[in-house]
This record gives sequence, structure tokens and C-alpha cells, in this order.
Amino acid sequence: MNPRPAPEALGRDAGDECLFRDADGMRIHVLNRTAREIYLLCDGSRSSAEVAGELAERYMVDPGTARADVDGLVEMLVGLGILSRD
Repeated sequence: MNPRPAPEALGRDAGDECLFRDADGMRIHVLNRTAREIYLLCDGSRSSAEVAGELAERYMVDPGTARADVDGLVEMLVGLGILSRD
């Protein structure tokens, strides 16, 4: 399944960063510029591998490194309820 924003995620785009609040309002998660870019590419139309490929081309980084980084971030964001794969 392609990652996409979780419907219950409470977030705000703040330019270079994205801010998300937990459902209970007790914690704030801040995505830096790179994480924000990955989050925005995870719109449900691309797989994690496609997101990684796009970033590898855009920034001329090793595709394997990009894939590992994207996969790790996507897993973390799914765990936090910011992204969904349903």
C-alpha cells in the first residue's frame, strides 16, 4: 500500500517544517525540511520506493541510502499515526 497522510493526524505546514500533535494533545512532533518533503510526497499516489527514487534523482544520492531513509521515516510516521497505509 502507498503511504498517505492519516486522516486523524492533526498537523500544520510551517514552511520548512511540519508540526503534528498527538491525538491526546500531549506531544508535538516536528518534521524537519527533509522529513517534511518525504511526508508531502507520501500522498497515496506513490510507493515508498517511488518516493525514494524521486529523492535520489532530485538530490543525486545513492538510491539504496534514499530507500533505507524513506522506509525508516515512513515506518516511524506510521507508528506515530501521521501516515497511514490503509
